[in-house]
Amino acid sequence: MTHTCAACKCEVEKQTEDQKNDIPQGWFMRCIDETDYVLCDVCGASIHFRGAISPYLTDCLQLAEGARCDMSSEALKLGRKRRQRRQRG
Repeated sequence: MTHTCAACKCEVEKQTEDQKNDIPQGWFMRCIDETDYVLCDVCGASIHFRGAISPYLTDCLQLAEGARCDMSSEALKLGRKRRQRRQRG
């Protein structure tokens, strides 16, 4: 199974079948304006979210000006639940 970064489109292959639903180690799930994005270790780094979402991510993800990222632990848990529902559904 291949995972693709939503911003830079880089890909990584998952090695084991039992981890196929998990995002790759070092990658991030970010909830931006109630949409979950899987981002690589570079694009998902906290530096892109200091103060506001970086112009780089705003451009790559085609976000509206003033988009907000919810980086709370509740958002991360919710993102996992949404992914599981989509995969089952």
